[in-house]
Amino acid sequence: MSNCNHKILGYHSNDKPRCLRFVNDNEPIIDAKDKYWLGEGMYFWDNYSNAQYWKNKKDRDNSQQEHLITKADICVDRLFDLKDDEKYKIFEKLWSAFKSKVGDKIKKDFIGVQIDLLHKAYLYEHFDVYKGEGYYLYKGEKEPQNAKLTSKTRTIYNVKNYECISNSATRLKLDKFCIFE
Repeated sequence: MSNCNHKILGYHSNDKPRCLRFVNDNEPIIDAKDKYWLGEGMYFWDNYSNAQYWKNKKDRDNSQQEHLITKADICVDRLFDLKDDEKYKIFEKLWSAFKSKVGDKIKKDFIGVQIDLLHKAYLYEHFDVYKGEGYYLYKGEKEPQNAKLTSKTRTIYNVKNYECISNSATRLKLDKFCIFE
C-alpha cells in the first residue's frame, strides 16, 4: 500500500520454508483454519518477545523442523480493533443481526468463524486488519483477581488484505539482540 498513513511493525513465526517464501517471494503465510482467534489471514505479533514465545512453542511442538521469526510493516489505516470495547459491542451487534438473517446455517459460534463470515459479507469494504488480545497463563498460574499491569496478554494482528504488508525480513541471528537481514 503506497498511501499508508499508519504502520506498525509486526512479527511472525513459522517454519523456515514458509518464512523464506514470505520474505523472498512476498508469499503470505495464511492460517485458513483458525476459528478460535481472528479467523483466516496472516497473523502477526505486536512485539519480538511475543513472536519468540510463539517460535518456542512451535519448536516444542515440532522439534524436527526449524522455525524462524520474520518482521514486516503492516498498514493499519483500516484496522478493526477488537480490544476496543465499543468496537467489540458493534461487532457483537453485527454478528447477532447476521446470525438472525442466516438462521440455523451456522453450526458453531467460534469467534474466528464470526469474523470471517462478517468480513466476507460486509466488513471487507471497510477493514483490512483485525486486532485482538490473548491472555496466556503459564502452568500453575491463576488469573489475577484485581487489575494489575501484566505481560501475560499478547496482542495479535490478523491481516486479511495482503497488500497491507510490506518490507518483510527474516531473523539473521538468534541471540538476545534483534538483528534482521
